[in-house]
Amino acid sequence: MARASIDFSRDSLVRGVTVVTPLTFRMYWPAAACLSSGLASGSRPRKIVMFRHMLRHVGPRQTLNQGPPRTTLSRDRTLRNDYSEARYEERRTMSDVNDWNIKIIEEFRSHDGQVGGNFEGSPMLLLHTTGAKSGAKRVNPMMYLNLDDHLYVFASKAGADTDPDWFHNLLAHPEVTVELGSDRFNALATPLERSERDRVYAVQAERYPGFGEYQEKTTRVIPVVELVRS
Repeated sequence: MARASIDFSRDSLVRGVTVVTPLTFRMYWPAAACLSSGLASGSRPRKIVMFRHMLRHVGPRQTLNQGPPRTTLSRDRTLRNDYSEARYEERRTMSDVNDWNIKIIEEFRSHDGQVGGNFEGSPMLLLHTTGAKSGAKRVNPMMYLNLDDHLYVFASKAGADTDPDWFHNLLAHPEVTVELGSDRFNALATPLERSERDRVYAVQAERYPGFGEYQEKTTRVIPVVELVRS
């Protein structure tokens, strides 16, 4: 076990104690004074041997109150340090989804509700909700179904086993805002009862088979929400 020799002379107590080990350690003089076991004024300097595991390691050019050494890491590696693997993957997926949402929202607003890519030609709207916990304003692009002059959206989350955040938001705050083409209006979001939900979802799955695949991927009953203009 490595040992460190500490000089408890009066000069060293004033300026702090330097510990000589294969690594660089520092500790403030009050801690040293406690360990000196009654060093009297004018007494001869003496040395106390301490085991390295009794000291806190502080990296080079770092003071004691700065905490453990930090290194410059990439964004992904920082996430790995801060979260478990599952949480890391969730955060990375959320980041990718947010980036995608921003691009779709910008394209939607600059082309009167029309977007390209995988959603080219699909009926799209922007749903504004209020965060269930944070109270922050959120915007999510999504496909909708206009059936018999009723407007519906689907909390599919691509067949994931959990409901999307926007669905939790509108359960807590059903007053929402909708952007549809160049129109913008307030609405009341109302989840459908099971029988009506099944009827409407079947129509959507017939028109867009991907929604049928989403339901097959999960045991969760994907909610259907009607947006009633207020």
